[in-house]
Amino acid sequence: ETVHQGSRSCGRATMGACSSAPDVDTSMEGDSCRPRTLEISSIRRNSCLGEMKKAKPLRLLILGAGASGKSSLAKQMNHMYGTGYSKLELEFLTPILYGEIIRAVQSLINLMERVAEEKGTSIAMNSKLEDVRIFQEMDSMAERSLSVDLAAKATAFWTDPDVQEAYAERMHEFDLPEFLAYFLDKAEAIAAPGYVASVGDYIRSYTRTTGIFDSRLYSRPKFTLVDVGGQRSQRKKWRHCFKEDISAVLFTVGLSGYHECLEEDPTTNRLVEALTLYEEVCNAEWSQKATIFLLLNKRDVFKERIKRIDIRECPALEKFEGDSKNFMETLAYIKDCFLQRSKNHPDVHCHATCATDRSDIAMVFRDVSDATLDQYLKENFEAKFALGKEVTPKSAPCLLTTSRASRSSRESLRARWQASSYHQEREAAVRSVPLIPENGG
Repeated sequence: ETVHQGSRSCGRATMGACSSAPDVDTSMEGDSCRPRTLEISSIRRNSCLGEMKKAKPLRLLILGAGASGKSSLAKQMNHMYGTGYSKLELEFLTPILYGEIIRAVQSLINLMERVAEEKGTSIAMNSKLEDVRIFQEMDSMAERSLSVDLAAKATAFWTDPDVQEAYAERMHEFDLPEFLAYFLDKAEAIAAPGYVASVGDYIRSYTRTTGIFDSRLYSRPKFTLVDVGGQRSQRKKWRHCFKEDISAVLFTVGLSGYHECLEEDPTTNRLVEALTLYEEVCNAEWSQKATIFLLLNKRDVFKERIKRIDIRECPALEKFEGDSKNFMETLAYIKDCFLQRSKNHPDVHCHATCATDRSDIAMVFRDVSDATLDQYLKENFEAKFALGKEVTPKSAPCLLTTSRASRSSRESLRARWQASSYHQEREAAVRSVPLIPENGG
């Protein structure tokens, strides 16, 4: 599902339907549906990129409330388009995985204790819990090692039929680590001597962002990715990011948190907080020239969670009247709730994403790149037009089909601009990028 809430000139939003081909978009307006290429012509694109090469990197700012998947997104983008992670770095990062296993076992113990209270404690379960009590005494943030023996105990506890049954039935009712199953399935392998974290391990590990982190993306055009902590205590640092021009904001929302409360404020729903924060960002003066990319993240977890927990448990979604177990209906409703908060912003794109899915991030990044190029082309042309200067293929790639370096009147230039394929494509329909397959996967 992808949405682009369009420019002021067209003033409407379109919804992207599904397509297996990444270069084809199916735009929907009412019941009409027509395929349309997403790519700016290679001539226009390459000419524009040539000019942008000389400029300093554009700034992409990742914002969102805590636990929305911002850090996973930043790690994935750095892996795909940045410097990536060397073997030495991954060796240094491996102890983070021990903390993930410890945190996972601690969460399972809490889950089983709650189940035991409700169903009555059995001697067998008491014995199983005693085998892993040692994990409750461990600090998941400080441990730098994990013995093979402890990893074996974690695996035995995790694979116990009673634990598996409780986890399957109750996992969405508790605030369990998102990748609990992933790390417990690999517990013994991770604890084995010589194990080095994979990039996938690191992307899935939980890292709370405290402060501001910049990373260079070696793409065309070049970007600097800025990741800022999302907890309330970290947001006062956001103002330092606004001192320089921001080309785009990637605002992440953890869809699966619709029934959970903030870690720092147990009285505030996560999605309600995200809506409030999103509205503030979209209405801020500094964001008006930036393209906003609303990333409805953790769609895979959300798709499973709605089968057990009604989205109307979220105060902001209590007026939903559709099928609460239907993924596309619930996703569309949440999307509309956010877009209502940004209807006055000139340029908003919306994607439903899973930060660990490379294909999702590739399509988002392509949209970011194309939107940036589109804006550059338009601003570059209009700036020269306003000054009454000659428009050449270099300064306005959208007019490459016309004669080179010919001087024309303002009226003629305006007519050529309006007749250009670039202008017509932008005005005919707002561009959107397909992201979710037709089956909602």
